[in-house]
Amino acid sequence: MFFLGCLSTALYPVLSKWGLSTGRLPQSAAVRTFWSLGLGAVLIGLLGLAVEPVARLATMSGRDLLLLVYLGLFSSALTFWLLQRATSALTPGAVTAYSYLVPFVSMLLLFIREPERVGWVWLPGSALVLLAIAMLLRNGRAAA
Repeated sequence: MFFLGCLSTALYPVLSKWGLSTGRLPQSAAVRTFWSLGLGAVLIGLLGLAVEPVARLATMSGRDLLLLVYLGLFSSALTFWLLQRATSALTPGAVTAYSYLVPFVSMLLLFIREPERVGWVWLPGSALVLLAIAMLLRNGRAAA
């Protein structure tokens, strides 16, 4: 499942760029974001209903619901909108490389909050993310 998730993440900007170039996707990043999140929410919701006991939904508190709305509206919507804007302006490889920055920032926040949970095993991936972004920035300046 993890491999399929990685493959899907890598294919998303490629297929989006293809859809934009062939006219199959709308030019508006906001419209693409709405449909991506809407369809994703429906698919995940249906899978959740099929896998999880429905009775557990009744145990959600108001705070849980607010957190879910926050994550869905602000975090996911902003991230997807930025992804859609980048897809129309950058190459799929650049979009994918920049998308690796999100887990890196999450790791930094974890390190600030709970440094004992972040060990040396995080270093290789972090170094690769920083290297990829540095290379993208260097190539962007060279082209300008």
